[in-house]
Amino acid sequence: MVDLVNEDKQSKFDKFINTTLKSSAKRDQPASSPDLSSPSSQQQKKSWINLSPKIIEIVDDRIQPYIDTITQNKDALILQEAELKKQSDEIKSLKSKLVKVESRIEEHEQYSRRTSLRFHNVPVPTDDNGAIITPIDTDDLVLRICNKKLKVKLNIFDIGRSHPIGEMKDGKISIIVRFLSYRQRNMVFSNKKKLKNNLDKIFIAENLTKHRYDLIKQTKYSAYQRKDTFILDT
Repeated sequence: MVDLVNEDKQSKFDKFINTTLKSSAKRDQPASSPDLSSPSSQQQKKSWINLSPKIIEIVDDRIQPYIDTITQNKDALILQEAELKKQSDEIKSLKSKLVKVESRIEEHEQYSRRTSLRFHNVPVPTDDNGAIITPIDTDDLVLRICNKKLKVKLNIFDIGRSHPIGEMKDGKISIIVRFLSYRQRNMVFSNKKKLKNNLDKIFIAENLTKHRYDLIKQTKYSAYQRKDTFILDT
């Protein structure tokens, strides 16, 4: 870089000398007959040429600190870019590991729900005055649905635990129930079609994680959108 600067300065300096000599010759001689080959012109040019290395040296001394600073800043930027790339690669690696960990956690959570189901729109029992009977016996409500509507024979010993979820609406609640075995759970779920067209609109659904529930919801919505588009096109 210094060599390029020196060459550029030398070129500009030579141009400056020639221009100066021509201007000086025009002042000293008639305009009609300039003579740049006169002894005085040659001597002046020689003096300028002798001064050239000194001027270049002075200029070099002045600009060298700036060149050094630029070089140092460039080296620092290269190191920073390398460090940023390293950190970026580490972040990508951590994100990839996090996705895998979250996936394993989600799978484990869903596996822990394999013996449970959700009963929706289950009517809450009331007394003769229409008041809700509390506490609500969710085990009994689930067994009534399974035994009477699904025709699946179960008893209290087949249920591990049950409890209401969400808020009551129009005298109906949702219940989550955990069966003692996957076989019992599967018997109930495989007979859920028997609830079709029931007056209370009771239905049974899998106890999915939020991630899987959102996926199913999105899939159904996409299928609905495609169906609508097809109908509109026809």
